[in-house]
Amino acid sequence: MNSRFDFLTGIVHIDADAPDEWAADAVLPVWARLNDPAWGDRLPRLLIHETVHFWQLLGSGYLTRLVADEWHRLLMLEENGTLLRESARVAAHRDRSVVPFAADELVEAWCRYWDVHIRGPVRVMAEEDLERPAGPARPDLYSHTDYDLVMTQGPLEQLYARPYRWLLDQTGGDSLTCNALFPFVVFTAFASDDPVVFVREAVSKLLKADVVPLVRRCAAEQRYMINQVWLAIAETVLQQHLGPLLVELSGPSLRMGSELVGEPPLSDHPLLGPYAVKAAKPNFSLWAAYFYPSDPGDSPAYASELSRLAREGPVISQLTMPGQPWYRLTLGALVPPPVIRFRNFTWSAPVELEVGIPTGYRAKYGQTFAPAVEALERRARYFRYAQEEIALGLPIGTFPR
Repeated sequence: MNSRFDFLTGIVHIDADAPDEWAADAVLPVWARLNDPAWGDRLPRLLIHETVHFWQLLGSGYLTRLVADEWHRLLMLEENGTLLRESARVAAHRDRSVVPFAADELVEAWCRYWDVHIRGPVRVMAEEDLERPAGPARPDLYSHTDYDLVMTQGPLEQLYARPYRWLLDQTGGDSLTCNALFPFVVFTAFASDDPVVFVREAVSKLLKADVVPLVRRCAAEQRYMINQVWLAIAETVLQQHLGPLLVELSGPSLRMGSELVGEPPLSDHPLLGPYAVKAAKPNFSLWAAYFYPSDPGDSPAYASELSRLAREGPVISQLTMPGQPWYRLTLGALVPPPVIRFRNFTWSAPVELEVGIPTGYRAKYGQTFAPAVEALERRARYFRYAQEEIALGLPIGTFPR
């Protein structure tokens, strides 16, 4: 079993055992305590990486259109037995000849970014046997140098390193600026029609504007605490710079994946279609106060801004910054992957979540996505076998199903 997120089905596969008691949980406790030693290292590392891929899909109109293209091919195969050619959009997504990097590399770099921030570069370096450069005196802290190392090196660096190396090169090695701007640039890029072109244009625009001084000033004011730096620069970077560029390059409105899954052909997808409702803005607004209690470790200004952005820009703020602990908890509760296959059991999310007193979270009416899984996987398997058969020059149906 390989850990992966299956974009076509929406199912997360995790090559690790999970605690047996999770099987009955409507909300997995790991979202609130991802780095709890009780979970070990392997399970949370694999789970957050593949789950971030699912949240990328919900946040990205571009990725959702790729899935829609493939889902349309599956539907046409079922309807008339014909396997349509792969769309130009899907083929271009993984074209490694694109300069300076391919769109699928940008997806992996985006996921690696949050993987590292959520789990911490020091922990990632230890897990991947990377030699740590000289840095902070306190070993539990990390520096920009640590972060650059894990973004540009590692056992799978061929999948994710090129975009961040390119960004470091464009900024003259300005690690602080790269670290602060990367999530906003990439999130907006995947709302565009061509993420790689958008990133090139956006970085050029931001470096010519007054954004670098803004980042440095806000970082100093926030004592270089990256979670607070994101909040301090978010609205200026998104609304004054990246939003207008998105309109210029791709049209008048940002379309999120969570909106597009509610439109044909994905509206009929048994796992992804319901997320148009699950991720609706009013739903997030209603839950914001519940999920953002005051934390003794947070400054009042940080807690206030975190909550304000969640109320005024629900869904977008959480999907842009899943590294914010309270945002991750909200996403994990309201829009977790519909199905997670661990080695020892399969967990299914509630179709609709409600809070029961005193029993905590529960699936409304007891409904989860479990009943839809077996049939969906059978359909996806038939589609993928057909792809292999056509690639080998064989008639569809040659392989036993």
